[in-house]
Amino acid sequence: MTIQNISYYKPKTKEDIEIRVGQSYFILDIIRNILSIPGKILLLNRNLNSGNVSKEIIDKIRDYLHENGLHDVDVSINEYNPIKIWKRTFSNPKTSILSKCTLGILYAIFETLTIPKLTGMLSDSYNPLTNTVNLISNDLSIALHECGHAKDFNSAKYPTLYALANAIPMIGPATTLYQEYQASANAIEHLRQKGDIEGVKEAWKTLTPAFSTYMAYAGEMCFTISSPLWIYSLMNIGLGHLVGQFMAAKEKTPAPEKPLKEVAIKAPPPAVTAAPTPVPTDKKTLYEFCFV
Repeated sequence: MTIQNISYYKPKTKEDIEIRVGQSYFILDIIRNILSIPGKILLLNRNLNSGNVSKEIIDKIRDYLHENGLHDVDVSINEYNPIKIWKRTFSNPKTSILSKCTLGILYAIFETLTIPKLTGMLSDSYNPLTNTVNLISNDLSIALHECGHAKDFNSAKYPTLYALANAIPMIGPATTLYQEYQASANAIEHLRQKGDIEGVKEAWKTLTPAFSTYMAYAGEMCFTISSPLWIYSLMNIGLGHLVGQFMAAKEKTPAPEKPLKEVAIKAPPPAVTAAPTPVPTDKKTLYEFCFV
């Protein structure tokens, strides 16, 4: 009789999520932050492309991925690792060989040549072909937004086609808007479920103007814009800031629960019992007691 080894499924924990933090280089950080000044001003976010992601944000990223079962998502923070990019491109089990050798190679080449650690391009992004969240901004809402992309793409039946839809001329802009909206909605809903109302407000203020930049791009691709593109983009970003402030103001901080008042419970009054009637002992009185 042969006894076979039985392997039991081991539930994955938060520690199974791979989060790599690259080393900070002063010169590269200075160059990247200088190149990011226009974006910092337009989005009113000084933490954009800052490079130093706090431990608190990293812990919340890990919690989000764990709670949504995204243990296979790779997280790269302020890191430039071309070898890892190419390795993940060809080892991702959710993409086909065809997509690895076409769209995957194009993504890998672009991500390798842009050097996000230096230029800030693709610094905060999600690559569905490597299933990797890239982060460089010290901003929780941006981090959760990119993790929201991971949730959205990993829940898609055909993630490669879902990613490829962005490049199709007729539906690309609409697909991009939907994916960006879905990622932001995932981030805001997560913060709301955690009861982090201040985080929700900051997310509205940060993600809404960022979403408006994609609206400007979609408008450029789908319509003929008479005004100069930069004016049209500024109008969209300004509108995004107004909408973000409005939505943040609508988020109400839940009122604290009122403590229950202590109600004194009065003891019931003592029961009054009648004294027993004495039974007479002589015959005459006993007869009257029983029959009269």
